[in-house]
Amino acid sequence: MEWFNGGVGEAIAAAKAKKAIFAVFVKGQTEEEPTVKLTEILTDPEVISSLSSMVCITVENGSNTCLQFSSIYPVILVPSVYFIDSGTGVDLEITGGIVTKESLMASIDKAVAKFGEAAETVLTAPVAAVEPAVVAVEPAVVAVPETSVVSESGSTATKDESTIEAVSTTSGEQPPALEDRVEKAKVLMEQRRVERENQEKEKEKSQEKERREVGQALLERKRNKEEQEVREAALARRKDKEEEKKAREAVKAAIEQDRLDRKMKYDVEKKANDEKRKENEKAALVAQAALAEKTASDRATVARIQFRLPDGSSQTKQFPAETPLSEVYDFVSTGLETQFTSFSLSTTFPRRLLDEEAKTATLKELQMAPSATIMVLPLGGLVSQQDGGLMALIWLILTPLTVLWTMLSTFFGSPPAQPRPSTSGSRREGGIGRLRNTEKDDDENNTWNGNSTQQM
Repeated sequence: MEWFNGGVGEAIAAAKAKKAIFAVFVKGQTEEEPTVKLTEILTDPEVISSLSSMVCITVENGSNTCLQFSSIYPVILVPSVYFIDSGTGVDLEITGGIVTKESLMASIDKAVAKFGEAAETVLTAPVAAVEPAVVAVEPAVVAVPETSVVSESGSTATKDESTIEAVSTTSGEQPPALEDRVEKAKVLMEQRRVERENQEKEKEKSQEKERREVGQALLERKRNKEEQEVREAALARRKDKEEEKKAREAVKAAIEQDRLDRKMKYDVEKKANDEKRKENEKAALVAQAALAEKTASDRATVARIQFRLPDGSSQTKQFPAETPLSEVYDFVSTGLETQFTSFSLSTTFPRRLLDEEAKTATLKELQMAPSATIMVLPLGGLVSQQDGGLMALIWLILTPLTVLWTMLSTFFGSPPAQPRPSTSGSRREGGIGRLRNTEKDDDENNTWNGNSTQQM
């Protein structure tokens, strides 16, 4: 393809000189697909042959040359091809956008056809305007040579001059009629010229209107395309959002399902562990109950009684649980070394006077098995009844302190035991003197629980 080297003005001047069509190719960026396709089409031999008679120039979109060209001919689409009449400056044909070889060849044919019609109109219009004058002065035209009627250039001015010369050659024979006919011919020529100008103006208006309609159509098409692209983009975004929402919901559902599965698994394991623990606890409770029952049954057969005397001494004796209370009184009377002629027996906790109980009641019935503590209180002899009651009251007050002291001594350790003599002797504790038997000294090392009963 042979392109014109120069500016737009130089190309227009060259097209006018050649009386050819001025073709302008507006191209976009080299990497754009429509521009690449149009460039390939322009290299086709058939297209090159069709454009060989035209003055072709190429401009790049956005350049100064393109801006100058677009100020006269608006550039709507890129790439696009403009076919312009170099004589009148009217755009004969415009094509752009997605251009194919067939569409480009059709546009070239249309532009060539329109350019040919415009040339024929310019050539035939003056001849048509002279025909009435020739008819009106037919005798005079016969006397004028043919060479004076149609000159080699074929211009309108030569034809008018030949007509005037023909009229002047015959003016000698009929001057009045010839002058009228010349005036009439001039009037007709002026009318034809005005009509031709009007037609050209109407044609220009129609072409301008058509060009504007094409531009509006192109603008409308571009706007519709942009709106369609916007709608498609919005639809794609909406679709992406919906897919993202569905994917997010699916992930949430999977997480929730996994959490439920783990919770169910944990609940099952916890339930199994709880059942196993309850079974173990139940078995342990059963074992403990059996052991406690066995221990209680073993201990319930023996009642371990601790006798506490007013002087602070004590003595322990084991009785069968079915022993009646009368045997306890007999043991206090005969088995204990006491100086009282009469005495009273009572338990420490709960406080209960055994003198009021039936002597035939067993120790088990009196809840004194497996262990109990009995306080021996004098009622007569060396101590009066009043003194005995006072001592009992004092002893009752001091009993909890004695038990507390015994427990503290047990926890923090007792002092090392002194060697005990093999024979009986006297021992003084506080302000009270008493006799001790070595066989009974083991009772002093006994410990006491919270119920003031001696443990094994």
